Amino acid sequence: MKTTFELIIFLLKENVSKENISYPEREIKRMRLLYAGSEFQENVLYFVSLKAGNTGTPKWLYEKEKRAKANFVFIADEGYARGSEGWRQYAGEADNFIVIASKENAQSLLFRAEEAIDEFKDWDAYFDRALLEKTDPKILFASGRRYISQRYGIYDSDMKPVYDTEPDLRQDKNSYPEEMDEFFQELILQKKFYEVTDKKEAFYYYMEYTGRNNLCRNIFSGGKYAARLVLVLDEGEDKAPTGLVDVFNCFADHISDIFEYGNLSLGRHPDDRMHLLLQSFTDSKPVSYETALTCTADYGWKDGDVYTMSVFHFYSDGNWSVPFQSTLAYLAFQLEREWVNSCCTVRGDEIIMLTDHSRAGKSYDKQSFLQKTANFLRENVCRAGISPEYKDILQTAQAVTCARAALKTGTVKNPHLWYHTFDEVRLDYITNKCTEDISSRLLAHPALEKLKEYDLNHKSELNLTLKTYIENHLNMSASAQKLYIHRTSFMRRIEKIKELTNINFDDPDVILQLAISYKLER
Repeated sequence: MKTTFELIIFLLKENVSKENISYPEREIKRMRLLYAGSEFQENVLYFVSLKAGNTGTPKWLYEKEKRAKANFVFIADEGYARGSEGWRQYAGEADNFIVIASKENAQSLLFRAEEAIDEFKDWDAYFDRALLEKTDPKILFASGRRYISQRYGIYDSDMKPVYDTEPDLRQDKNSYPEEMDEFFQELILQKKFYEVTDKKEAFYYYMEYTGRNNLCRNIFSGGKYAARLVLVLDEGEDKAPTGLVDVFNCFADHISDIFEYGNLSLGRHPDDRMHLLLQSFTDSKPVSYETALTCTADYGWKDGDVYTMSVFHFYSDGNWSVPFQSTLAYLAFQLEREWVNSCCTVRGDEIIMLTDHSRAGKSYDKQSFLQKTANFLRENVCRAGISPEYKDILQTAQAVTCARAALKTGTVKNPHLWYHTFDEVRLDYITNKCTEDISSRLLAHPALEKLKEYDLNHKSELNLTLKTYIENHLNMSASAQKLYIHRTSFMRRIEKIKELTNINFDDPDVILQLAISYKLER
């Protein structure tokens, strides 16, 4: 990278009394002391001690139209630096210069500046060597601390923290404090967040949650937005200190190389084998038993474990449609944090979550699982369908169908509930499937049609009587009580029904047909 005037200011870390940068990002190719008779050059940085007799005045100093753009570092004791403008005999407002309050002379400071630049170039070159040596990316991420004292973090395109300098934000996904959830939720719901994902250069992004400005750089891999490097500025700062942007950009370039060429492993990630397996199941692609066992083994899951499938359906904001690709990816990450023995993938406006309850051991309780699910649904304004428990991992594709059916059927049946289990809507699902190709009227036992016609002509209730009798498992006393009639009257009605329909109440298949027929009428 090129050595700029701002970078040198940053590396010197001196007490700067005055700073004037007329030409940002100007490259400095050489540094030297300013002597009498010196001719100014554009890419040279001159070190000047503001002490009598230490420097001379160039003969053409006052011919400003001939003078090249200059760069100065003026050194004086603190009182002189703050109270005098001795630098004006050399520099003007059109130059790059700083005034440093120090008892150090120009030659000593020049030597230190050269050493600082050499050390910075070594740091810069270290990343390239480390990348070739396949150094752990987390070590490289932490190396930014050499020159960046502010807090910084790297967050991938799914808003999953890849690295953070805060000691309490470790890479264990369960260690992040609750307040960070609010930080990310605010971030992903801001329209302006998505408007800057194409930016290639560094930019500032203000966060309402922290009340601070952030210096950011998007990281791209394969030409696609992959992550964001975020540096949190100190409270009240609108911009980064002079030179920090140069260091930040250099660091960001190396982060990009790590994402592009390094052996970066993000642990559980939407592209790992288990997630790809779940995507295959969700898309009904063929999966072999051996492949399924290999992929589940990555998470420590075993053959014969107890699974459930949950399908979460989310709703966008009516005022602004939040991009589902990033929002749902973040919420999928949240679900995996909440249920550590789960794997989530995003499909359209849904999140598909496969949970291995056997990994929870004796602590697994179905009711607690459902209550925890309800809490998540209320907090994130969404609905869910949950499949029955199963043990064969190859049934996962069918379990997705069960969960979706539970959500669809349950929402119609009980729209006020947050979640719906397939166990609760199983019969409704079966009856709905029966009537997809044939009407319920044709599927029903012919006795129902005869009784309805008889009731209409004779103002009787034989059809209701038969329905009540079937629903009460052929118990005459319970059925008569349900209809508020005497048991003898109920028996006469049943004899009339037998006479009209020839129903054999001793045939279990006939009873099943009648029960299904009445279910189809709902």
